[in-house]
Amino acid sequence: KNASPAPGHCSFLTMAAAAAAAASASAASAADDAAADKSANTARLRFLLQSAHAHASTAPELSRHLVLELLRLARGANMKLPQRLHQRLCGDCGSILVPGVNAHAAVRSRPRKPAARRRRL
Repeated sequence: KNASPAPGHCSFLTMAAAAAAAASASAASAADDAAADKSANTARLRFLLQSAHAHASTAPELSRHLVLELLRLARGANMKLPQRLHQRLCGDCGSILVPGVNAHAAVRSRPRKPAARRRRL
């Protein structure tokens, strides 16, 4: 005999398969949403950094506000900013550090490796 349920009724296995398919589709959709959010956040961070850098000399208060907004957005999205970016920002006031304008850059020599550890060509 046919073991299919009567119209309008679902068997437990059919419901479980439907739930698993829905969960799989939901997980894929969530992954796509997360990737889209990360891409959008990255674009926002890039815009904020470029705008802050453009206004650093003409409107320093606006530049500081943009940098602080950038840091807030990155922290809220749990995005790790590159160390090189952190080196270009003042942690206290949020200013962009521009060598020769509001920051001093010094070049330090690295200590030489002992002769035994130098690479031979």
